[in-house]
Amino acid sequence: VKPPIRPIIGVKPPIRPIIGVKPPIRPITGVKPPLGPQPNEDIQEMPRIRDLGETLKDFNNMNVGSAEAHDLEDLARVKGFASKCLGLPAPCGWWVDFCCWQWWDWCCYPWYWDGWTTCYWDYVFCPRQVVVVVDGGQHVLEEVSYYLGISGSQIPNFGFGIQQVKADSPAEQAGLAAGDVIVTVNGESMTGEEVLVASMQQTDGVLDLEVVTQGSQDVRLVQVIARRVLISSL
Repeated sequence: VKPPIRPIIGVKPPIRPIIGVKPPIRPITGVKPPLGPQPNEDIQEMPRIRDLGETLKDFNNMNVGSAEAHDLEDLARVKGFASKCLGLPAPCGWWVDFCCWQWWDWCCYPWYWDGWTTCYWDYVFCPRQVVVVVDGGQHVLEEVSYYLGISGSQIPNFGFGIQQVKADSPAEQAGLAAGDVIVTVNGESMTGEEVLVASMQQTDGVLDLEVVTQGSQDVRLVQVIARRVLISSL
């Protein structure tokens, strides 16, 4: 019969993981966070927002005063990690806080922030396309761009966060402002520049946008009419 194992006084036993339970992924101050699964591996798809209005409502109603101290500390670490990954002195835009709150575990991986794209959409360029001129049925190759006047960040699974709007631009005239997030363009989810290009070519620059603003859970409709600029014609 083996004698019972007794702890040695003054020596802490080693911490052993609990079988079947994964520890939470949290960045540690001064230590690089785990790289996590890489995009080329078989990983679960990032969850999408099913009800944007209700999700924004929960986010806006979050009572920071009632949160536990370690939760606030962890949130601050994730936001600090986000700022380093995005190359910013401090996270800009309320959507950084929203993403750290909504996709907590995903935001702990560097490659998640690599998916954020900084875009300068003063002008959106469209490739050459065949345009049929009614008079004589002539086929003309045109290369055009549309002046929009916004810049910001493309946010995975959310939309486009506006950080700057040019003065007297079509975006400003339509009522768009820094802090707005464009979530759809002409009924299509705002996933990147290709959505803008396709919509502008189909409607000649008329964009019906669904937009959310900081502090609101309501999606508002904004119509922007971008200015068409002819670059070349053959």
